[in-house]
Amino acid sequence: MKLSDINIIDLLPPSIADDENVKAMAESLTTVFRETTGYIPSVLFMPRIDELTDEALIDNLAWQFHVDFYEQDMPLEMKRELVSRWLDWHTRKGTPSVIEEIVTVVFADATVTEWFDYDGEPYHFRVDTELPDVTAENIQRLIRAIFSVKNTRSWLDGVYILRHGTHTVYAGAAMEIARTIDVKQPLRSWEIVYGRYASWREVYEVYASWQNLYKGIEI
Repeated sequence: MKLSDINIIDLLPPSIADDENVKAMAESLTTVFRETTGYIPSVLFMPRIDELTDEALIDNLAWQFHVDFYEQDMPLEMKRELVSRWLDWHTRKGTPSVIEEIVTVVFADATVTEWFDYDGEPYHFRVDTELPDVTAENIQRLIRAIFSVKNTRSWLDGVYILRHGTHTVYAGAAMEIARTIDVKQPLRSWEIVYGRYASWREVYEVYASWQNLYKGIEI
């Protein structure tokens, strides 16, 4: 049975159910009860936070639940997300997972890399994210979000903004095959005379002297 369907007259005990005054009072209370029952969903904030459209109400809930990172100029959807998740984040505050989650809600997917994974100094960390709109204001907001949930002893080394793109890469290759062949002339008579490899001038002089052609020839 739904609360909105309850009639108090049906709940009266037999001893007073026929009393006209009691029946009149029961009917009046049934009307008030059903009207009051209709307001119940309006005070169930957290179970139906995605349905709330009153931004002032969301701001008050953020104040009530001590949402550490919350700014008035955020979109309504983002405010809802921060308020709905902050109770869980409070229980895990100071862990890398919370930093990743809050940066993901406010900006884009994020990954926390701790010092021992990139040869950093102890108790240091960095954040890798795909920040869609890189502006000075967004960078400052990103850092505020990180500092709102990081533990006190950890130091932020930096925020690495990742970019992905598609490019055409051209590559070329060439192959060269070479072989060296040494050709050695057989010994001639003038090589025997000189006892070594003769220069071309010496070879010509010997040859000309044999043929009596050396006269008048300049080399």
